[in-house]
Amino acid sequence: MKGTYPLGTTLVRGELASQFGMSTVPVAEALARLEAEGLVENRPRVGTIVRVPTPAEIRGQWVVREALEVQAARMFALRANSEERAKLWRLAEEFDLEQERLSGQADADPEALFEHRCRHMHLHLQVAESAGLPELRKAIEMNHVLLFPWMHNRKLYGGTPMPSRWHRDLVEVLCRGNAEEAAEAMRRHVNDRLEVLMRNLEAFLTINLDRMGRVLSGKAVRP
Repeated sequence: MKGTYPLGTTLVRGELASQFGMSTVPVAEALARLEAEGLVENRPRVGTIVRVPTPAEIRGQWVVREALEVQAARMFALRANSEERAKLWRLAEEFDLEQERLSGQADADPEALFEHRCRHMHLHLQVAESAGLPELRKAIEMNHVLLFPWMHNRKLYGGTPMPSRWHRDLVEVLCRGNAEEAAEAMRRHVNDRLEVLMRNLEAFLTINLDRMGRVLSGKAVRP
């Protein structure tokens, strides 16, 4: 999720076991879990690699994200109490202000960026949590974890600054209590930068076509 292992990187069990000071058994179990979650994949003659998404796969996951988060926004507008609305507003304000600060730093600390991106995910999870829907929250979390390496990859999703009040404007609508307005605001928010991501992904895959081809054909590429 931090991008330590870029898309297409070959993950060697023995090397990972040595790096983390453990046997290959828990490493194999971890890789199996990551594969089940869609973050890595096994390729014949290659082994385990960090999964390289196709444009169609990203669009498909975005459809899932929209469906989940729009419903969460609708239910938040109907169910959230005043304390929960105030909490979401505080999270949105803190995130937006931190986003402004970090966007002005060309060499922002990677750990700080990672924590900031985790707070972004937490903010979106809070919408479903405040609506009292733990199952929906879990589904949104799984979707965000899958999208995380793509959505927060600066080469894919960066380049253009986010609006200064991006999340405060969203939460302001959610807190009004109108379910349909909340749903539409979340739909616009979720899809706002999708086309930027798609254009950058296609350019990324084109530039890295040779490298990706060698990975997927069995000529492993190391980190």
